[in-house]
Amino acid sequence: CWLAPMALAGAYYVVPKVVGRVLPSYDFAPLGFWTLIFVGTWTGGRHLVGGPVPAWIATIAVVACAMLLFHYMVVTLNLRGACGVSGTAIRFIRFGLVAYVLTGALDALTSFRSVAVDTQFTFLARALEQLGLYGGISMMFFGGIYFMVPRLTGRAWASSALTDGHRWFVMAGVVVLVGALAVAGWTQADALLDAKVVLGDIFGRVRLPLLVASGAQLLILGANLLFLVHFCQSACACCLTAAPAENPFRQPSTLEAPAT
Repeated sequence: CWLAPMALAGAYYVVPKVVGRVLPSYDFAPLGFWTLIFVGTWTGGRHLVGGPVPAWIATIAVVACAMLLFHYMVVTLNLRGACGVSGTAIRFIRFGLVAYVLTGALDALTSFRSVAVDTQFTFLARALEQLGLYGGISMMFFGGIYFMVPRLTGRAWASSALTDGHRWFVMAGVVVLVGALAVAGWTQADALLDAKVVLGDIFGRVRLPLLVASGAQLLILGANLLFLVHFCQSACACCLTAAPAENPFRQPSTLEAPAT
């Protein structure tokens, strides 16, 4: 996904700024990036395991998923400094990094044929998708926004309560959503492998987890509306005051300069 490099770019910028020191394994960052670009493009075939395609397509995809673990290892080594640091932006990024790395590990695990037979056509795939896209990438974007806006406007966010409310609601929504979809997926997988279970019974078994997942999506929607209200309040407060004296496009400091 092209959004992943953009989200990681924000994390690579914010984490050393907040922590106050350079990345510990910065030299490996370009290697991790190119691994994501070149190896990640070969992982799509894992969804064709057992399908009407040549077996080598799925095999290459499984190997690519395993090789992509190197990228997630580099991300973990470089951005492990986000752990144990306080701040609104870093909390969002920390949650996003954990979700992103966890998605990569589970994606590699579920790509193996013995596991894919049970999971590839169930809601477990949707659970991993939501964990990676919203729990990982979107949360890192939120962290970048929370870090960037006060520095561009010269003013703090309008309400700390709305900031905390957005963070707690969206985190709870992601956890409940992924958990509910995972439960529905496991239930669906067991039933699909049983030839005696009819399709109507399968939908009946997953009805409750899907209702919980729908409630979690409403919770995420409410959290994002809080963020929208908070952003509008902060933007309006900035428009009613003078422009900040500091130039937001100043030259980078030592921590922001690339290590060579």
